[in-house]
Amino acid sequence: MQLPDTPLPENSGESTEADSGKGGLEMPDLNDAAKQESPAVDLRLASWKEVEAKAKSTGKVTVVDLWSTSCAPCIKEFPELVKLHRERGDQIACFAVSVDYDGRKTRPPETYTEMVTEFLASKKAEFPNFLCETPSDEVFSTVDLPSIPAVLVFDEEGNLVKRFIDVGETAGFTYESHVRPFLETLGS
Repeated sequence: MQLPDTPLPENSGESTEADSGKGGLEMPDLNDAAKQESPAVDLRLASWKEVEAKAKSTGKVTVVDLWSTSCAPCIKEFPELVKLHRERGDQIACFAVSVDYDGRKTRPPETYTEMVTEFLASKKAEFPNFLCETPSDEVFSTVDLPSIPAVLVFDEEGNLVKRFIDVGETAGFTYESHVRPFLETLGS
């Protein structure tokens, strides 16, 4: 504590009652450092129809990765979507769609927000990220997906031109061996 007749050095970082107008010292926001270290992740809640409409209207080839925090193959391959965006984001739109929500009324989509956001931040997923409000089984049925991981590729006109799913001819697909070579055939 300083004596009243001892002036504070300039830029000391301390504030006086007169400085703050609140009385006492103001504590810094301890979360500021954490906020600066992790990238800004934008996670939006949206229905599958909304996500699909956005994917079809980018005017670019668009890669839509459907994933879940409970899907080990999804988690393993997700960094390759981030890499694709970093390297080619000016030419290819990348979207990540969490299908964690399964439709249970006791666990609404918002329940998954923190867990999904933490994962996305840890992977530095700095592109459009969606937490799908449409129950996962309904999404799978609509897009004719037996399971995830799944990657949907839309062309510049918004047409779905390829589905990479973990069964059939694309079973075991990876971005490096399958998705990227396909994107090259589109001139992207």
